[in-house]
Amino acid sequence: MNCMVLTEEETTANSRIFIKILMQEIANNMGMKVFVGKMDEVQPESLFPTDSVENCRFSINFFTSIGLGAVTEKMRDFLKDAPKLLLEKKYQEMLALAKQVSDSSGSSSDSQSDDSDSKSSSSD
Repeated sequence: MNCMVLTEEETTANSRIFIKILMQEIANNMGMKVFVGKMDEVQPESLFPTDSVENCRFSINFFTSIGLGAVTEKMRDFLKDAPKLLLEKKYQEMLALAKQVSDSSGSSSDSQSDDSDSKSSSSD
């Protein structure tokens, strides 16, 4: 199931129909309760994306529209916490960027002080 990517950009109408029929057949053959349990265990990131709010909503809407909304509970929980999670992620990225900038400016200031030391020692 990891080879199927369920996002608006990655799918066409035909591929969505294929995924719909496949998922409905599996759910019908296993039974909804067992199917939901298996999908919770497996939780393929490609079918249940949490990389962005838009992709997550698209997947939730897709499964809900084909009558399999029960498998989207984890994604619904993600959407509730998404603003906080995305803010934390952005904060971590900004901290990493600030650290890179300070590391690179720290190394350049070290080389500048080395240059000034060598100039002053050569003038002595």
